[in-house]
Amino acid sequence: MAYGGPCYAKDNNIEAGFASQKNFIGVYILKQSAFKMFVNELKNATHGKGVVRFTNPDKIDFDVIQKMLKTTYDTPDIICG
Repeated sequence: MAYGGPCYAKDNNIEAGFASQKNFIGVYILKQSAFKMFVNELKNATHGKGVVRFTNPDKIDFDVIQKMLKTTYDTPDIICG
């Protein structure tokens, strides 16, 4: 838990997080290379810099989110600032 929500960290650096907001569920991918690689595969979501927003939990594309998380873990890139 960090910043009030669940997150994944590697080497004490938060790389991904999740949050339930008022109008959406947010998945935060903090490594831009992993985010940009798969963001165009998301059909039922909007996105901003490092966040994917799902307004309907039933439409979360867990396969794409899994790819983003795996790539985030595997890449040595630094997180975005």
